[in-house]
Amino acid sequence: MAAKTYSVDELAHLTGLSVSGIKKAIAEKRIKARKIGRSWAIDPSDPTVQGWLTKADVVKSPDVQALTEEISKLRRENANLAKRVRQAEAGQRRAERETRQLEAELAEAYKSSTEQAHENARKIYELSHEVIEQAAQENTRTLLKVVGLLANTEKPMQILSGQVAPEEATPEA
Repeated sequence: MAAKTYSVDELAHLTGLSVSGIKKAIAEKRIKARKIGRSWAIDPSDPTVQGWLTKADVVKSPDVQALTEEISKLRRENANLAKRVRQAEAGQRRAERETRQLEAELAEAYKSSTEQAHENARKIYELSHEVIEQAAQENTRTLLKVVGLLANTEKPMQILSGQVAPEEATPEA
């Protein structure tokens, strides 16, 4: 009885490798095979073939498939998280730009209000001096009227050092 051999198509199906890849390995003499008519008979005891079959069995096992699915799921989650991080970073940069802009506007508003406050203080100072000057002039006019009225009285008045006092009677000689 002849030992079991694999055809190129069978080995490709069992291992998940391509037919062209297996034919290339045969042509490069990396695996043992003999030509039977137009087909190849591949020796299953060849260490490379055994390695391919073992790897294919491991990959097809339920545990490996479950782990592969879990890895795929984690990669998708990681990609989603990376996207959310990029979005959060973009939002943070936008907020920082807006903060800088608001700080600049606030500084300008403060400067403008300070300048306006100084201008208002200068105007108040000028107006208060005008009012004081007008009041002093009015007081002087009123005082002169009072002095004029007092001058028309029987007792003459004398203005001494800013004060109005009755004149002393001069002795008649």
